[in-house]
Amino acid sequence: MTAMGAQGTMIGVILAAGKGTRMKSNLPKVLHPVAGRPMVAHVIDALSLAGIDRACLVLGPHTDPFEELLRSHSGMPVCIQGKQMGTGDAVAAAAAAIKGAKVTDYTSGSLFRGEPQAAEYVLICAGDTPALDPLVLKDFVHQGLTQAVDLSVLAMDVPQPFGYGRIICDDRGQFLRIVEERDASEAQRRITVCNSGVILARVAVLFELLADLEPGNSQGEYYLTDTLGLAVARKGGGTGAKAGIGDDSTRVTVYVTADWQGFSGINDRSQLASVEAAMVEKKIKALMRDGVSFVLPATTYVEMGVRVDPESRIGPHVSLAGVTAVGYGCRIEERVSLRDCTIGDGAVIGSGSVLIGQNIAKGARVAALSKIGG
Repeated sequence: MTAMGAQGTMIGVILAAGKGTRMKSNLPKVLHPVAGRPMVAHVIDALSLAGIDRACLVLGPHTDPFEELLRSHSGMPVCIQGKQMGTGDAVAAAAAAIKGAKVTDYTSGSLFRGEPQAAEYVLICAGDTPALDPLVLKDFVHQGLTQAVDLSVLAMDVPQPFGYGRIICDDRGQFLRIVEERDASEAQRRITVCNSGVILARVAVLFELLADLEPGNSQGEYYLTDTLGLAVARKGGGTGAKAGIGDDSTRVTVYVTADWQGFSGINDRSQLASVEAAMVEKKIKALMRDGVSFVLPATTYVEMGVRVDPESRIGPHVSLAGVTAVGYGCRIEERVSLRDCTIGDGAVIGSGSVLIGQNIAKGARVAALSKIGG
């Protein structure tokens, strides 16, 4: 099978059942907004931009807060992780949405919405990683399929790692296993190559391995990452090696990216603010590359759904939010706030203006301190 053909039989699995207790909020963690959208919506978009158009969402038992998100993705299968016994259990719960996937004895997963999908491969992502880079995901998937892997982990080189599972290799640099930080020794915690939470796997192989997981860790949970260690241990294989599973064999590989910020997870509000700042900075830099000028860009907030055409000039302390579109050659002066607005070519928005849901004509001038809409 070609890489392109295999990708056509792939489904993404987005793990979004975590309670996020460190957020100190009644709102599920993955629904907290980041740059204008729930963080899990960014993950769905990243998969689509990487060429993976089908995805399954794994949620906890309380689904009411997700109704708006599910309405906007009505065709997406949704599974419920009933007992929430770790990431391995979460992926095992997704078996209900994948035709032919082996159902494990320990999971209480069930299909909540949608229809089971046929897939040879699965790409697993965490729902709390909104800054996922679609280009890195696409390259990771392409390399994995080209190499005909059965299991592959996307690793990231983190300068000052904290909270991430560490990639453990032998003296030859071959992959052995992933150790979660809470279970790692002091020496292992000094390792900077970390698990991003993104795993590519052949469905038949992955769900066989999930069935053999044991909760032998400090949390008493089933860790998804242990599937890679199981595969290697069965025949002593390593990166790019063969590891026997019954009469079959498993090819396990590791892909390392330096873009660790793009795969940063969010566990608390401090991390949310840091990731959002990085995403906004990346958005502004992309707009500047496309011909937009910013005065003091570090003071400006731009959400992901905003479009700004070339030759426009954005002043300091500006907020561009929602589905705002700024036309060609516009001037947005300082301390302006625009939400869900369309600004015609050549228009000028005076300083201190607040506009919500407005269509401003081509060449129009909005006086300073105007407040319209809302």
